[in-house]
Amino acid sequence: MRRRGASRLALAALLGVNLVLPTRPEPVVAAGFVEAYPVTAAAMRAAGPPYAGWAADGRRFLTFDPRGDGRAVEVLGDLAGADRIAVLVPGVGTTLTDFDRGLGGVARRAPSAQAGQLYRELRAADPAARVAVLAWLGYDPPDGVVTAASGASARRGAAGLAALLR
Repeated sequence: MRRRGASRLALAALLGVNLVLPTRPEPVVAAGFVEAYPVTAAAMRAAGPPYAGWAADGRRFLTFDPRGDGRAVEVLGDLAGADRIAVLVPGVGTTLTDFDRGLGGVARRAPSAQAGQLYRELRAADPAARVAVLAWLGYDPPDGVVTAASGASARRGAAGLAALLR
């Protein structure tokens, strides 16, 4: 009887430090802004289409994780030298699959297209401005309106965005 209790305690300790059941690895992200771009580009090339094409086109990402619904943080402009940074946060139903094509295949609903439009408008309003725009799909948006009503996804997303902005 004593041996069984010790075994359970040992198993609990192993589970507690993730030696038996490892946790999901963190998305690919580097410590600095500029340093992140080649790291994420390599991960995107390894993930294959369409992400490899995004990297080949010279797009810059701070974060990329194709698992599950996916995560990505695209940078438009010079983030390291920006005086002003705008962050576009997509909402209900958005996944990495929709990042370029848009919800329901409607391109104007794509976070990358919306961030691009915002960046162009900011530059047109003040061509000398040092601005950057982030298309931040750094969280798991709610799958529907009912899920969104709870606010849990928004709170988790807010915590992740706050960490990035720090």
